[in-house]
Amino acid sequence: MPPKNKNKAFLKKQKEADEAKAKKKTLEDAAKAEAAEAASKGRKTPEELGFFVRSGPDAALRANLDMDIQVENITLYGGKQELISCGILKLVYGVHYGLVGRNGVGKSTLLRAIA
Repeated sequence: MPPKNKNKAFLKKQKEADEAKAKKKTLEDAAKAEAAEAASKGRKTPEELGFFVRSGPDAALRANLDMDIQVENITLYGGKQELISCGILKLVYGVHYGLVGRNGVGKSTLLRAIA
């Protein structure tokens, strides 16, 4: 039984991939037809005007955009007591962070200071 289920899943994925390829081909053909029509009417195409895809699966990745956060020389006081001196906060884009500690150790105070 399991081999048939795997085969069905594979065939389903293959069919979805083929449908996606056909849809992409249709969109490309429509874009070419639109460009040809625009050229025949003397209008500029979106590519000639400098437009580009900003979102979606066909959009280019933003490799040059640095979304990391780094703050240096942090000093944090809790009342008169110095909690952090010359600290560095570095948050890397796309990484999930957790703040764990016992009650009363300053988790909320730290987050309020960051905010």
